[in-house]
Amino acid sequence: MEHDVEQRFEFEWCGISIEIYYVQSFSKAYYDALGYPLSHLSIESVSPKRVPLPITETGYLSDFIQGSELRDYDNPCDYVKAWLDHAVESPEWIQQQASQNQMSLF
Repeated sequence: MEHDVEQRFEFEWCGISIEIYYVQSFSKAYYDALGYPLSHLSIESVSPKRVPLPITETGYLSDFIQGSELRDYDNPCDYVKAWLDHAVESPEWIQQQASQNQMSLF
């Protein structure tokens, strides 16, 4: 298995441009010990820059996942899109969006 090869992806989600850097097998030692890769995703909203996403309040997220989590997806973008689509249903995101849309009198 090839290790430490970083791939770059871009896609648009809900009018936000998102950039992903993906490493399929982040650690050779992890793969050698467990027999499957530890993948790394670096996710950032780039336009608008660092706008919050349902998976990160800062617009940036670094996440390690088992490589097998991506097997049902054609590519890392599809995985992240599904994650975002699921996360928009969280009570925290719904509340954050409602508070941003509500006008303040003070």
